[in-house]
Amino acid sequence: MKPASPICSFAHLQLRPFAASPICSLANLQYSPFAVSPIRTTFNTMSTFARRRIIQDLNKINKEQNKTFEASPFADNIMCCHVIIRGPEDTIWECGIFHLIINFSEEYPVSPPKVKFLSKIFHPNIYTDGNICLDILQNQWSPIYDITSLLTSIQSLLNDPNTSSPANPEAARIFISNRALYNKRVLMCVEDSWEIPKFNINNFN
Repeated sequence: MKPASPICSFAHLQLRPFAASPICSLANLQYSPFAVSPIRTTFNTMSTFARRRIIQDLNKINKEQNKTFEASPFADNIMCCHVIIRGPEDTIWECGIFHLIINFSEEYPVSPPKVKFLSKIFHPNIYTDGNICLDILQNQWSPIYDITSLLTSIQSLLNDPNTSSPANPEAARIFISNRALYNKRVLMCVEDSWEIPKFNINNFN
């Protein structure tokens, strides 16, 4: 049964001007809006291969006008991106609008970025602090992967958890032993995801 909510579209997320506060909501952070226009190298940083590759990846997402996830860099920092992932259709995650942060290093794409959920997630492969246990973020990473393939993998993980080596043992246990309770916990996360999360931006620099 799908949760009844009018908020099932990225269009409901209104971005507002930057508020000068270290602890604020994503709605108050200034960053490039989600749009089909190309992201240009206007950042006050030296152009490097990693930065050019990130811009290429982001422009690919914009060009494809993906309906299930969107990504955009924070103002003056191409190495840190805000991501919104929609829950997979026809699953209990559907209608979820989940916020994440991606941090890139100058070794990207040779080395994987760091990815963390800002939205509350109850999932066997997602730690309670939002960090993600996913093979392509660790030893299975390859430079051929880009932001699109990474976000696609994370989205698929939501409804296809690996309980053999869980990051959240409680979620794995309930997923195996009591699916109805697990689904209830997930639906609570889906409802919570309609609120734009707050976080300390200094923790992600």
